[in-house]
Formats: sequence, structure tokens, C-alpha cells
Amino acid sequence: MDTPLINTTLIALLLALRSLEEPLNQVEQEKLFEVGEQLQTDPTKWEDIQSRPNDYKFPANSSLKELYQIFYENLSIKYDSLQRLLSTEAELVQEVPQDIYVEVRGYFEGQPDIESNEILNVTVVVLKTEDPVTMTTKLSFLERIQNFLNKGLSN
Repeated sequence: MDTPLINTTLIALLLALRSLEEPLNQVEQEKLFEVGEQLQTDPTKWEDIQSRPNDYKFPANSSLKELYQIFYENLSIKYDSLQRLLSTEAELVQEVPQDIYVEVRGYFEGQPDIESNEILNVTVVVLKTEDPVTMTTKLSFLERIQNFLNKGLSN
């Protein structure tokens, strides 16, 4: 899986959630929680979830889908510029509830088997909270990205 692609799609999802004007209903929140569970279990599932949303119980919220598409298209064009807008480790520790993170046990010498993808990790945490929309408003990197995109659209 191509990390820039997954980051673009996940950031687009987070921005779409952040921009929703109507709150998600209970069923939609439960479906997002299930998507978060699937991503936590198998991060490679995102491409499948995107291509077959009905199979993965992705919310059938037309506003969310429309906003996602808009953000995805804009992010795809400007991906290289986004790297400097992402959160620092200190910001993530402050903004994302630590009790949701996976516990790390032990330390192994050498190269890791997999690279950690912080965008994926944050997305899983957001999708598994009781109120994903409110959680996205607490993430400063999303505000920076949204401002960057809005500035680009107004030019």
C-alpha cells in the first residue's frame, strides 16, 4: 500500500468528518467505529473499504461522502505541501486521548517489521471515539490543512 495514498484518503476522511454540519447519527457512529476496528486490525483494509463501502458498513451519509470527495481531490493535488502541516509528536500526545493507544510492550533491536503510520493511528483513534466529529475539531493539524486548502481554493 502506498503511504501517500493512504495518508491522503485518511486525511480527507478526517477533514470530511470535521466539516460535517449535521452530527452523525448513532448508526453512522457505530459504522465508523467498526471501520476503525478493521483498520486497527488490518491497516491494508482501507483500500477495500474505499472501493466497497457497503461491504464494510461504511456510513451511507451523503454529506460525508461529498465532503470526502472534495477534500480527497484537493489533497491529491497538493500532497507534497502537506507534509509540513502534519502534527508533531508533542501535539498528538496532547490532542489524542492516550488511553486509546495500543500498549507497546518490549523493545526489539534492529529494524522494525513495519513502519508506524501516525495518520492511520490517529484515524483509528478518531473513528473509535464516541463522537468522531468532535474529536476531529481537537486536532490542530487538520485545522492547518483545512486553512491551507481554503487558501488555495480562494486564489
